[in-house]
Amino acid sequence: MKALSTIALVLSTLSAGLMAGLFAAFAYAVMPGLRQSADRSALAPTYSPVG
Repeated sequence: MKALSTIALVLSTLSAGLMAGLFAAFAYAVMPGLRQSADRSALAPTYSPVG
């Protein structure tokens, strides 16, 4: 049972770290570009239908 909880702890820590890295990459790569664009062009992909 101790091995199972250790594996769960390691996997949850790893997944939390990966999510934090993904969030940081989005903040450093995408947000500066959105800041430079006009408000309408930044919101257009959100409200446009896909397909």
